[in-house]
Amino acid sequence: MTVSASAVAANLCLGATGTDTGGSIRQPAAFTGIVGIKPTYGRCSRWGTVAFASSLDQAGPFARTVRDTAILTRSMAGHDPKDTTSVDLPVPDYEAAIGKSVKGMKIGIPKEYRLDGMSDEIEKLWTQGADWLKAAGAELVEVSLPHTKYALPAYYVVAPAEASSNLARYDGVRYGERVNGKTIAEMYENTRAAGFGPEVQRRIMIGTAITTPTIYGPKRSARSSRRTSRTYSRKASARS
Repeated sequence: MTVSASAVAANLCLGATGTDTGGSIRQPAAFTGIVGIKPTYGRCSRWGTVAFASSLDQAGPFARTVRDTAILTRSMAGHDPKDTTSVDLPVPDYEAAIGKSVKGMKIGIPKEYRLDGMSDEIEKLWTQGADWLKAAGAELVEVSLPHTKYALPAYYVVAPAEASSNLARYDGVRYGERVNGKTIAEMYENTRAAGFGPEVQRRIMIGTAITTPTIYGPKRSARSSRRTSRTYSRKASARS
Protein backbone atom coordinates (compact mmCIF):
# COMPACT_ATOMS: atom_id res chain seq x y z
CA MET A 1 0.00 0.00 0.00
CA THR A 2 3.06 2.25 0.02
CA VAL A 3 2.47 3.04 -3.67
CA SER A 4 -1.06 4.31 -2.97
CA ALA A 5 0.13 6.41 -0.03
CA SER A 6 3.04 7.84 -2.02
CA ALA A 7 0.78 8.74 -4.94
CA VAL A 8 -1.60 10.66 -2.66
CA ALA A 9 1.27 12.34 -0.78
CA ALA A 10 2.87 13.42 -4.08
CA ASN A 11 -0.41 15.00 -5.28
CA LEU A 12 -0.65 12.53 -8.14
CA CYS A 13 -4.25 11.84 -7.11
CA LEU A 14 -6.78 13.10 -4.57
CA GLY A 15 -7.33 9.70 -3.01
CA ALA A 16 -6.57 6.01 -3.37
CA THR A 17 -7.73 2.67 -2.03
CA GLY A 18 -5.79 0.03 -0.15
CA THR A 19 -6.16 -3.00 2.09
CA ASP A 20 -5.05 -3.26 5.70
CA THR A 21 -4.38 -6.48 7.60
CA GLY A 22 -1.91 -5.42 10.26
CA GLY A 23 -1.24 -1.78 9.36
CA SER A 24 -0.80 -1.60 5.59
CA ILE A 25 -3.03 1.47 5.25
CA ARG A 26 -2.38 3.18 8.57
CA GLN A 27 1.40 2.96 8.63
CA PRO A 28 2.11 4.20 5.06
CA ALA A 29 -0.37 7.04 5.68
CA ALA A 30 1.46 8.01 8.87
CA PHE A 31 4.88 7.78 7.21
CA THR A 32 3.84 10.04 4.32
CA GLY A 33 1.86 12.59 6.34
CA ILE A 34 -1.57 11.83 4.87
CA VAL A 35 -4.78 10.27 6.25
CA GLY A 36 -5.55 6.57 6.07
CA ILE A 37 -8.37 4.54 7.61
CA LYS A 38 -8.84 0.85 8.25
CA PRO A 39 -12.65 0.69 8.55
CA THR A 40 -14.44 -1.68 10.90
CA TYR A 41 -14.33 -5.24 9.59
CA GLY A 42 -17.20 -5.88 7.19
CA ARG A 43 -17.97 -2.21 6.54
CA CYS A 44 -16.29 -2.19 3.09
CA SER A 45 -16.43 -5.03 0.60
CA ARG A 46 -13.29 -7.07 0.01
CA TRP A 47 -14.64 -8.56 -3.23
CA GLY A 48 -11.92 -8.70 -5.86
CA THR A 49 -8.93 -8.38 -3.54
CA VAL A 50 -6.34 -11.11 -3.09
CA ALA A 51 -7.00 -12.44 0.42
CA PHE A 52 -4.07 -12.57 2.82
CA ALA A 53 -5.71 -13.16 6.22
CA SER A 54 -9.46 -13.26 5.69
CA SER A 55 -10.45 -12.48 9.27
CA LEU A 56 -8.13 -9.44 9.40
CA ASP A 57 -8.13 -7.96 5.88
CA GLN A 58 -10.16 -4.80 5.30
CA ALA A 59 -10.35 -2.35 2.42
CA GLY A 60 -10.03 1.36 3.12
CA PRO A 61 -9.05 4.75 1.68
CA PHE A 62 -6.07 7.10 1.56
CA ALA A 63 -6.53 10.87 1.18
CA ARG A 64 -4.82 14.14 2.06
CA THR A 65 -7.50 15.37 4.48
CA VAL A 66 -9.87 13.86 7.01
CA ARG A 67 -12.84 15.20 5.01
CA ASP A 68 -11.70 13.57 1.77
CA THR A 69 -11.11 10.31 3.63
CA ALA A 70 -14.62 10.47 5.09
CA ILE A 71 -16.10 11.01 1.61
CA LEU A 72 -14.16 8.05 0.23
CA THR A 73 -15.13 5.82 3.16
CA ARG A 74 -18.81 6.58 2.64
CA SER A 75 -18.48 5.76 -1.08
CA MET A 76 -16.71 2.45 -0.34
CA ALA A 77 -18.93 1.34 2.54
CA GLY A 78 -22.12 -0.64 2.16
CA HIS A 79 -23.42 -4.15 1.76
CA ASP A 80 -22.06 -6.29 -1.06
CA PRO A 81 -23.82 -9.62 -1.67
CA LYS A 82 -20.63 -10.92 -3.31
CA ASP A 83 -18.74 -10.60 -0.01
CA THR A 84 -20.15 -12.86 2.73
CA THR A 85 -18.35 -10.83 5.41
CA SER A 86 -19.95 -7.56 4.27
CA VAL A 87 -22.42 -6.22 6.86
CA ASP A 88 -25.88 -5.13 5.78
CA LEU A 89 -26.19 -1.94 7.85
CA PRO A 90 -27.00 1.68 6.95
CA VAL A 91 -23.95 3.75 6.04
CA PRO A 92 -23.67 6.90 8.18
CA ASP A 93 -22.69 10.28 6.81
CA TYR A 94 -19.08 10.33 7.96
CA GLU A 95 -18.46 13.76 6.46
CA ALA A 96 -21.26 15.28 8.54
CA ALA A 97 -19.58 14.06 11.73
CA ILE A 98 -16.38 16.01 11.06
CA GLY A 99 -15.84 18.92 13.41
CA LYS A 100 -18.33 17.80 16.04
CA SER A 101 -17.35 18.55 19.62
CA VAL A 102 -15.87 15.89 21.88
CA LYS A 103 -16.94 17.85 24.96
CA GLY A 104 -18.40 15.52 27.56
CA MET A 105 -17.09 12.37 25.87
CA LYS A 106 -15.29 9.81 28.02
CA ILE A 107 -12.15 8.56 26.28
CA GLY A 108 -10.12 5.65 27.58
CA ILE A 109 -6.36 5.55 27.22
CA PRO A 110 -4.95 2.02 27.69
CA LYS A 111 -2.01 2.05 30.07
CA GLU A 112 -0.45 -0.94 28.27
CA TYR A 113 0.05 1.19 25.15
CA ARG A 114 2.69 3.34 26.84
CA LEU A 115 5.61 0.97 27.07
CA ASP A 116 8.91 1.16 28.89
CA GLY A 117 11.58 2.32 26.49
CA MET A 118 9.16 4.27 24.29
CA SER A 119 10.99 7.04 22.45
CA ASP A 120 10.69 10.60 23.76
CA GLU A 121 9.18 11.66 20.43
CA ILE A 122 6.33 9.17 20.67
CA GLU A 123 5.80 9.88 24.37
CA LYS A 124 5.51 13.57 23.54
CA LEU A 125 2.91 12.86 20.85
CA TRP A 126 0.85 10.74 23.27
CA THR A 127 0.88 13.56 25.82
CA GLN A 128 0.09 16.18 23.19
CA GLY A 129 -2.89 14.20 21.92
CA ALA A 130 -4.22 13.77 25.45
CA ASP A 131 -3.82 17.48 26.12
CA TRP A 132 -5.74 18.35 22.94
CA LEU A 133 -8.64 16.11 23.99
CA LYS A 134 -8.69 17.61 27.50
CA ALA A 135 -8.64 21.12 26.09
CA ALA A 136 -11.60 20.21 23.87
CA GLY A 137 -13.62 19.15 26.90
CA ALA A 138 -13.22 15.37 26.83
CA GLU A 139 -12.85 13.33 30.01
CA LEU A 140 -9.79 11.07 29.90
CA VAL A 141 -9.73 7.86 31.91
CA GLU A 142 -6.99 5.26 32.18
CA VAL A 143 -8.13 1.77 31.23
CA SER A 144 -6.36 -1.56 31.27
CA LEU A 145 -6.34 -3.98 28.35
CA PRO A 146 -4.31 -6.82 29.87
CA HIS A 147 -4.35 -9.00 26.75
CA THR A 148 -2.52 -6.37 24.71
CA LYS A 149 0.73 -8.29 25.13
CA TYR A 150 -0.82 -11.17 23.20
CA ALA A 151 -1.82 -9.05 20.20
CA LEU A 152 1.35 -9.52 18.17
CA PRO A 153 1.75 -13.25 18.91
CA ALA A 154 -1.94 -13.76 18.01
CA TYR A 155 -1.43 -11.88 14.76
CA TYR A 156 1.53 -14.08 13.85
CA VAL A 157 -0.59 -17.17 14.40
CA VAL A 158 -3.80 -16.06 12.67
CA ALA A 159 -2.29 -14.19 9.71
CA PRO A 160 0.18 -16.86 8.47
CA ALA A 161 -2.33 -19.68 9.06
CA GLU A 162 -4.96 -17.95 6.93
CA ALA A 163 -2.37 -16.87 4.34
CA SER A 164 -1.24 -20.47 3.94
CA SER A 165 -4.81 -21.48 3.16
CA ASN A 166 -5.74 -18.50 0.99
CA LEU A 167 -2.61 -18.61 -1.15
CA ALA A 168 -2.81 -22.36 -1.79
CA ARG A 169 -4.92 -21.62 -4.88
CA TYR A 170 -1.93 -20.00 -6.63
CA ASP A 171 -0.53 -23.29 -7.88
CA GLY A 172 -0.06 -22.60 -11.59
CA VAL A 173 -3.19 -24.53 -12.54
CA ARG A 174 -6.06 -22.12 -11.91
CA TYR A 175 -4.54 -18.73 -11.09
CA GLY A 176 -1.56 -16.59 -11.93
CA GLU A 177 1.88 -17.49 -13.17
CA ARG A 178 2.92 -21.01 -14.19
CA VAL A 179 6.46 -22.37 -14.32
CA ASN A 180 6.50 -25.78 -15.98
CA GLY A 181 8.27 -28.83 -14.64
CA LYS A 182 8.79 -32.48 -15.55
CA THR A 183 5.99 -33.56 -13.21
CA ILE A 184 2.93 -31.84 -11.80
CA ALA A 185 4.56 -31.77 -8.36
CA GLU A 186 7.62 -30.09 -9.83
CA MET A 187 5.39 -27.60 -11.66
CA TYR A 188 3.73 -26.70 -8.33
CA GLU A 189 7.11 -26.25 -6.67
CA ASN A 190 8.57 -24.17 -9.51
CA THR A 191 5.47 -22.00 -9.79
CA ARG A 192 5.20 -21.19 -6.11
CA ALA A 193 8.95 -20.64 -5.74
CA ALA A 194 8.95 -18.14 -8.63
CA GLY A 195 5.62 -16.46 -7.88
CA PHE A 196 6.04 -15.76 -4.17
CA GLY A 197 8.75 -13.60 -2.64
CA PRO A 198 10.84 -14.65 0.38
CA GLU A 199 8.58 -13.02 3.00
CA VAL A 200 5.40 -14.53 1.53
CA GLN A 201 7.07 -17.95 1.35
CA ARG A 202 8.14 -17.58 4.98
CA ARG A 203 4.62 -16.77 6.10
CA ILE A 204 3.14 -19.65 4.11
CA MET A 205 5.58 -22.07 5.73
CA ILE A 206 4.85 -20.71 9.22
CA GLY A 207 1.11 -20.94 8.56
CA THR A 208 1.40 -24.49 7.27
CA ALA A 209 3.35 -25.49 10.37
CA ILE A 210 0.88 -23.78 12.71
CA THR A 211 -2.10 -25.63 11.24
CA THR A 212 -0.59 -29.10 11.54
CA PRO A 213 -2.48 -31.36 14.01
CA THR A 214 0.50 -31.60 16.37
CA ILE A 215 0.55 -27.83 16.89
CA TYR A 216 -2.98 -26.60 16.33
CA GLY A 217 -5.30 -26.85 19.34
CA PRO A 218 -8.70 -25.64 18.09
CA LYS A 219 -10.57 -25.99 21.38
CA ARG A 220 -7.90 -24.20 23.38
CA SER A 221 -7.65 -21.47 20.73
CA ALA A 222 -11.42 -20.91 20.70
CA ARG A 223 -11.59 -20.70 24.49
CA SER A 224 -8.74 -18.19 24.55
CA SER A 225 -10.42 -16.04 21.88
CA ARG A 226 -13.74 -16.00 23.75
CA ARG A 227 -12.02 -15.13 27.03
CA THR A 228 -10.13 -12.24 25.44
CA SER A 229 -13.31 -10.94 23.77
CA ARG A 230 -15.22 -11.02 27.06
CA THR A 231 -12.45 -9.15 28.87
CA TYR A 232 -12.38 -6.34 26.31
CA SER A 233 -16.18 -6.09 26.32
CA ARG A 234 -16.30 -5.83 30.13
CA LYS A 235 -13.64 -3.10 30.13
CA ALA A 236 -15.51 -1.09 27.52
CA SER A 237 -18.88 -1.48 29.27
CA ALA A 238 -17.49 -0.55 32.68
CA ARG A 239 -16.10 2.70 31.34
CA SER A 240 -19.07 3.76 29.23
